[in-house]
Amino acid sequence: MRPDISRINTSGLPKTFSMEIPETFRDEMGHMNVTWYTHLFSEAMGGLMSYLGLSSDYIKQERIGGVALEAHIHYLAEVHIGDHVSVYSRVLARSEKRMHMLHILHNESQNQLSSLFEGIMACFDLESRRMATIPNPIGSRLDEVIGEHKRLDWPAPLTGVMKP
Repeated sequence: MRPDISRINTSGLPKTFSMEIPETFRDEMGHMNVTWYTHLFSEAMGGLMSYLGLSSDYIKQERIGGVALEAHIHYLAEVHIGDHVSVYSRVLARSEKRMHMLHILHNESQNQLSSLFEGIMACFDLESRRMATIPNPIGSRLDEVIGEHKRLDWPAPLTGVMKP
């Protein structure tokens, strides 16, 4: 089922990644290969983690990070080589160990939404190699951002199958 994207407005969301699509991303169809959507969303996840305080330095020092548990991608419009794209991220909810988020790929060159990524991520202890409780400073920041994003005036277009 195609999500309702009619009310999406990225202006209240952090831009977590941006780039111009290089020639190496081209596929036989003449547009960006499906592989690269996952790459763009992965880069945006890193940007979102830094926005939430989970920087590379924090991960190295505290030996805690994040891992993907579940993902769903909606492809809405083609992205072509040379297009400038940005990913905007919305944090939807969290539990003690998990976070539910939405990444929105906006094609700045074409002024259109190109793709949505809905995902569940877990806090991960790098020593025990197991899920862990989200540390207090990160959890507090998550709660703050979730509160901000809940006040947005448009519903997140979700699959309905993911729960943090």
